[in-house]
Parts: sequence; C-alpha cells; structure tokens
Amino acid sequence: MPQKVSQTETNIVTFQEGYSKLKLFLHLKKQEKNIIIMDEIQDVDIDFENGSEEYKAKYVLIKITSQNGDCKTIVRANKMAGYHKDIYNPVSQQISNKYNFKCEVCGGGRVMVMKPANKIKVYGYSVDFGKADHEKTVNMIKEVETFSSWDISFSDDGY
Repeated sequence: MPQKVSQTETNIVTFQEGYSKLKLFLHLKKQEKNIIIMDEIQDVDIDFENGSEEYKAKYVLIKITSQNGDCKTIVRANKMAGYHKDIYNPVSQQISNKYNFKCEVCGGGRVMVMKPANKIKVYGYSVDFGKADHEKTVNMIKEVETFSSWDISFSDDGY
C-alpha cells in the first residue's frame, strides 16, 4: 500500500525545488554580471591618443580572471613607461580594486605605431615579464575598428 505524503512533506519538497531554482538563477545572474563587467574593460589600449604621429611604446599582455573563473586578455601600452611594470602595476591595481578581478601578466614587448603610414609593428620582449604572444597581440589590435585596415605585423627580433 502506498505511503501517504503529508502536506508538510510536500511543502518541504516544493520549497527545496524552488530554492534550488533560485540558487541556479542567482548563479546565472552573477555570471551574466561578470560577463557584462568584463565587457566594460577595454580589450586594447596602445596609447594611441598621446599626440604623437609616430612612437614606440612598451606594452604588456594581461590576463584578467573574475571570481567565477571567466577570463579575458587585454593589451596595454604606454609610450612614457620606463619599464613594463610601470604599465602592468597601475592597470592590475585598478582592475583589482574596481572589479575584484585577478590580473596576471602574460609577457610584454614593444609597439611601434606609424600613424601616417597606418602601420603598427609589435616586437621585442620584457626583461621583467618575458616575451608576450605577439601574434595574439596583433590579432587583438586588428579587432579594434580604428586599426581594422592598418598594416599590423610582428617580429620576434629586437629588444
């Protein structure tokens, strides 16, 4: 003979199912929020608006990771930086403080920007952080609308 389930037991099961759905919903909302926040962080900033027509700048490739494990790689360059850490430290500090994301430097190098010729060359390495993946850097720069028609290349030569 089947056991009779009390109203209290039915309410408990219903509550547990609802609670599980709520937890899943909140988890998905948190992931969605992290993705939106990640999208707020500019992928590429190579110091383009520095007033120079042609310039060389140190750059770093940085991997950022949210609390739930979502990742994104960004490129940062600055023509005034004396060392690659002069780029990485303030960027990682800002992202860490503002979003509570973890930052990890993935290497560095240099960018040579020649505005009149619509050319960018990525090359070199960082003494402190090693050589960044220049091919990845070039591909990321090419995705920026401003540079989509530019001649962008890389070389493993040079410092």
